[in-house]
Amino acid sequence: MGLLPRPAMLAVICVLFIVSCEREEQNKTTALEPVKVESRTVTPSAPEPTSTPTSPLRQDVAVTVLSFGSVLGKYNVLQKTFESFAPSATIFAVVGTDGSGPDATLSAILKDSAGTVISDQSQTIVLNGSAATPFKLTGGGTLRAGVYRVEIKLEGHPVIENSFRIEE
Repeated sequence: MGLLPRPAMLAVICVLFIVSCEREEQNKTTALEPVKVESRTVTPSAPEPTSTPTSPLRQDVAVTVLSFGSVLGKYNVLQKTFESFAPSATIFAVVGTDGSGPDATLSAILKDSAGTVISDQSQTIVLNGSAATPFKLTGGGTLRAGVYRVEIKLEGHPVIENSFRIEE
């Protein structure tokens, strides 16, 4: 068995070099990675001065989605998701999580377009795989027409946000 011709040997070396570089890029991680939310990307940031995280950002749980709807189905999954609602609608924010480990605390902060906090709710969740955690934001005409934002915090750290609209 002989050696490969020089151009073939050079091609093999180049391919091995490129594959090695791609693996190095894939192995690099950053401290904070953006969280994809439908059409918006939110990067976890420092908490607001009024709330202090009680621990470092957890790595054993991922917040995967924040969506809105009016009817909860089996396993707290929304039957349909919406971005706009009538003033009389009952609105749930459902947070998708995935992970395993000790229990965690999720908070849902509802704010109006001026940034005024309307409600701040917290729930302890059991981390045992994928789950959906609902927060009842409103029911029966408690919000006026406008845009509202929901920010989700995990152990006091902002991890995802999304907005919805109340239309007359």
